[in-house]
Amino acid sequence: MDYNFTLSVPASTLESDPAELTLDLVQGIIVGVRVGFPDGCADYVHAFIRLGLHHLWPSNQEGSYAWNNYTYEVQESYVLDEVPYELTLVAWNGDSRNAHQVTVGFDMLPLEPTVLGKFVQAVLGRPTRW
Repeated sequence: MDYNFTLSVPASTLESDPAELTLDLVQGIIVGVRVGFPDGCADYVHAFIRLGLHHLWPSNQEGSYAWNNYTYEVQESYVLDEVPYELTLVAWNGDSRNAHQVTVGFDMLPLEPTVLGKFVQAVLGRPTRW
């Protein structure tokens, strides 16, 4: 499964009052994360992804992604198995004149009663929801 979301971040959006977008996914294993900044962002836009209040990507809790004309690609193995199956994209924009966009994407595998599902259950030490 492949998911893509785009958030337009208004000019002068402060880190203390960021723009947010709910990312509706499904139960599964996130195996890849992409965070892309089109040409023109020039490090003005910063973004991170969280689950509830827990900062997931980037891994450092105070970190954020920012760049110009670049897409971060992270290999992952994050099990998303608790309702609601959603993450939040959080972003701010230091450019006082222009809105900018950030695009995130996820590659996911289904969490099914397969050998992989049984392995995940063994690693987590609890049953997974099918």
